[in-house]
Amino acid sequence: MLFDDVAVDAELAVLADTVGLWEGSDVEAAWLHPAVARLIPTAAAMAMRFINRYVSTRALRRVVGGSDAKEKLMIVSVFVRRLKEGHTFEQFIAEWEADKGFGVPTRVFNSVSLDDPRDILTIGFVAVSMEELAEGLKNVATQESVRHERIDTVIESTKLKCMYDVATEHDFTNDPRVIEVGSVESLLTGLIQERELGAEHE
Repeated sequence: MLFDDVAVDAELAVLADTVGLWEGSDVEAAWLHPAVARLIPTAAAMAMRFINRYVSTRALRRVVGGSDAKEKLMIVSVFVRRLKEGHTFEQFIAEWEADKGFGVPTRVFNSVSLDDPRDILTIGFVAVSMEELAEGLKNVATQESVRHERIDTVIESTKLKCMYDVATEHDFTNDPRVIEVGSVESLLTGLIQERELGAEHE
């Protein structure tokens, strides 16, 4: 049984069978189909909770190599830089932009301070373990050295430069709740999926 509500669970099973999705014990395929969510709106939220709890958790475990794995999967890097007088954000981006990718799932955001447009915040998320991070930094050391020399031509200083393990994700939209990093609802799911796909093709 997937849900506490027996009637809802039975109705979903009947619907799944009706739309031709039921394949023996392959329950996940049925709940993932959009027709289920469309036709039974009240059950959609419960179906998503099931997917979030079981499907994405198993996918994440495959990435790290088992349910007991302690490996960190998401690193966030944070930079706060101050532009030189007379230089613009657009000029900064022109010098900051990488010539080629890092070879691992990476997403970077640049933001301009609301108080002072000369202050630039850069936050980068990288779906790697600590060991992979150390190895990756060695691999891109030369190209990053050249890139940072370019960046230095438009910035006055780097106020903050640090890296962290991503520990939690929270949704404060309505009722505050914890989101599992890399789950269906996580904003970082895309990077986790890229990592998983990359592992499958190795």
